Amino acid sequence: FKKLFTVKYNMNNKSIFSNNCNNSHELTLVYAINEKNLNVIKNNRNKTITPHKNKINTFTCSYDGNYIATTSNKNTLIRIYNINNTLLKEFRLNGNYLISSSINYLNFSSDSTMIGSVNDDGLIQLFYTNLNSSSGKNTKITIPLLSYIIPQEWEYSNYDINSHCKFIFDDDYILVINDTGKFYKLKLEKSKCKLENMKTYLYSEYDKIFQI
Repeated sequence: FKKLFTVKYNMNNKSIFSNNCNNSHELTLVYAINEKNLNVIKNNRNKTITPHKNKINTFTCSYDGNYIATTSNKNTLIRIYNINNTLLKEFRLNGNYLISSSINYLNFSSDSTMIGSVNDDGLIQLFYTNLNSSSGKNTKITIPLLSYIIPQEWEYSNYDINSHCKFIFDDDYILVINDTGKFYKLKLEKSKCKLENMKTYLYSEYDKIFQI
């Protein structure tokens, strides 16, 4: 049997719970102390992370509970930290677009090899994390003025849903649902993400789902 793991997000107190798929008794709790600080508790270890100078806009943790990803209300970067408060990766958002739409959703793949974001306009941006080993190539930042201690990268691919949506990684696919009841199945390829299937659902007054 495959080992089970879960990630649960509590909207009321801005907290995330994640149990480790290798050690299911371990529980990671990440919650917002205030607008700029996150508190991370794992195995009775307590760390405070201040990932951005600006206010934290959204955050998530990996399925194994070892990584935390954040964005600020500046909506320019995804930052990935480990639970020891070490900055590991920075990915530049909207790098190829003259937009500043707010990022409202982040999600890791189950093995943490990828992370994706969604902004308010429905643009999904995908990045290889390369945290433990090389999993793929993102677009490198080559502008001299943007050279930092932590090398930044742009997305490796994107897909525009054009509406508010959420998604999950499913092996070589991304499964997306938007706020109009449309379901998208996107195929992940080496250098792009393409639509493989799209279905529309209608909701009845009893919240039953009917496929068209």
